[in-house]
Order: sequence, then structure tokens, then C-alpha cells
Amino acid sequence: MGFSVQDGVFLIQNQETDPQDLLRHHVERFFQERGISVETSILASRNSQVELLDNKKPGFVIVLGGDGTFLRAVRCFGKEKVPMVGVNTGHLGFLTRIEADKVDFYLETILKGDTELEQRMMLAVGSEDQLALNDVVVKNANPSRLATINVYVEEEFLAAYDADGLIVATPTGSTAYNLSAGGPIMDPDSEAIALTPICPHSLSAKPIILPADRLLTLESDMANDSELICAVDGDDAFTLRPGEKFKLFKSVHQLPLIAFHGKADSFYSILKRKLGWSANPRAIAQSRATF
Repeated sequence: MGFSVQDGVFLIQNQETDPQDLLRHHVERFFQERGISVETSILASRNSQVELLDNKKPGFVIVLGGDGTFLRAVRCFGKEKVPMVGVNTGHLGFLTRIEADKVDFYLETILKGDTELEQRMMLAVGSEDQLALNDVVVKNANPSRLATINVYVEEEFLAAYDADGLIVATPTGSTAYNLSAGGPIMDPDSEAIALTPICPHSLSAKPIILPADRLLTLESDMANDSELICAVDGDDAFTLRPGEKFKLFKSVHQLPLIAFHGKADSFYSILKRKLGWSANPRAIAQSRATF
């Protein structure tokens, strides 16, 4: 299993998606009845910060919320090598893979040790101080204007994107904003980075996949008449004035995610179930047909 539940559980709850605290109380009781200590951080709003009360490194972290809540938890534990798992009380829930109505089954599975740890690649933004599990997105601060973003790979000029923005996605983030913008799906075990322009003003500006070990530099072109906003895992992190640049590279840190062995828990099963991936529209139409 690679971790010990006896070291205690740190529970992070998005109260906006569990306003009556029913699931939180249920999970707390589950562990307390088994003699396992539980520490809880309640996020009352989107701006709430995760607080570790006793400063003790927990055995693992459980997130009750959606993928956005999970990413907020990653900001707190991304460098700590603490295994994480999510219970989905949000919407789609690609990172929070456990559905709330099946929480007991999966928690029992964790206690039995019938799990494994997936090591997910992260991106370092500028330095190792800021990490992205999903993506880094660059857009114009003025939403009505294009952004011109120059991209260099290992100091070699790759392209100047005239677009609404640019997404730099990890394999984990490939099924998020990157997918919505027409980028490729990547297996989470891949070692790669996807560059996906958002609504580019050129038919030749297509997504490209690069090896994960490439050093990227993103620059705000001097032609931009506004600052560019750089968002890391969905949160606005910093701005770029025309001519300013920053570097992106594969972090030395990896995020350990608790994974399950069930057939329905594989990455491809989740793709099919939650996104309708590989569905045959003709077969679906035939199954709905009445005669």
C-alpha cells in the first residue's frame, strides 16, 4: 500500500458541497470507530485556506469536494509526499474518484491495504515553490483582446501563439481545460506536456505534445497592450507585462494518489463513464430506437 492509516487521517471538506456536514461526520465516525485519529480542515468558501492544526504529517489525506477542492489541497501537500484521495461531492470529479454513495466500500478497501499509489507528475512554475498538478493557463487580462504568447523549448523558439490563451497541461490535467480546448487526452502514467492554444487565430496552430523533461519559457510579446494573467491549477497566480517571461519545467516532486484495483476504477473506465469517451453514436441511437 505504501502508507500507514495508523498515522492518522487529515480530512479536508468543502462545506459548500456538503452544507449539512453529513458526509464529513460520516467519514469522521468511520475512522474514529476504528481507533484512527482524524483531523479536519473545513473550507467554508472558495477563498478558505487549508489549515493543518497540529502540524503533524498525516498518514494520508481525504478530500471531500470536487476537483477544485482537490487542487487546493495539493497546494498544501504537494511537496509532502502524503498520499491523497478524493470523495466527489462536486460535479464531474476526475480527481475525486470516489463517489459519495460508495464511500464506505472504498474506505474499507484502503484499510485493508488493497490499493496502490500512482505517482503523478507536476509542473514547477518559475521555481519549485509553485507547483501545478493540472495546468498552467496564460490569458490576456482584458478578455476582449487576444494574447500573443511566445514559447521557447530549451531556449529554441517554438511558436508565437495569437490566441485567447495558452494551456500547458500535465497528463493529469489533460482531461480538464486542455480537453475542452481541443487538446489531447494523455494517460496519467505518461511523461509528457501538452501545449494547447485556446481559440487560436491560425488554422495551423494545433496542440503539440512535448517530452516532460523539456524546459519551457513563456513570454508575453511586446505587441500585447495589456498584462497577461497566469493561472496555476485554476487560481490566478501572477501577471506578465509585455516582454516579461517565466519558465516551466517538470518538478522533482510527484503527487502520490491512492488508486484502486477494481475494473471500474481504471483511468479508461472513468473516461468512458464520466466523459462518454469512445462511445459509438450509432450504437447509442440504435439502442434508443423504438419500432
